[in-house]
Amino acid sequence: MDYLHYAGAFCPDNVEVEVSFEALVSGSRIQVTGYRLQDPICSMEREACYGGWFYVTLPNDILIVGLGMTGVATARFLAKMGKKITIVDEKPETDLSASLKALEGIRFTGRFGSHKRDDFLAHSLIVISPGVDSELPYVREAKEKGIKVIGEMELAYAFIEEPIIAITGTNGKTTTTELVEKMLNH
Repeated sequence: MDYLHYAGAFCPDNVEVEVSFEALVSGSRIQVTGYRLQDPICSMEREACYGGWFYVTLPNDILIVGLGMTGVATARFLAKMGKKITIVDEKPETDLSASLKALEGIRFTGRFGSHKRDDFLAHSLIVISPGVDSELPYVREAKEKGIKVIGEMELAYAFIEEPIIAITGTNGKTTTTELVEKMLNH
């Protein structure tokens, strides 16, 4: 099921529209033809409609790699959309007890302790957690076979209409964040 997104709210719906236009968004040109829109910032495909509404198309069967805090949040988010989730982590199940407890009541398939090649090649979308090396051999092979591999920030971005300020780096994030906050408040 695809979810219609508008101003931060999700609601399953079917909307039929015809769209064909070109727009300049954040300095990047986006060509929209028919219903599909490829966002140059986010590699997720969006289906565009009138009035600021759009669809984010996700496959039904998604692999999450890494079951830290963000892996748990990704699983909960995707479960609310009714997606079939598989979660893998190299840590043994005994080391993931807090994360697994946070997923009580959520349906998923879990494989813990070591990665299996078949898990990475059996899904059409792989969402990797920040602590996971995006150049793992199985991740690299999945990319080579045309399987979409994204981080959870990219997944979240596909569902957010509001402006985003991202602050990254090794040093100075707290100071930079405080400066941005002061600029936004004045």
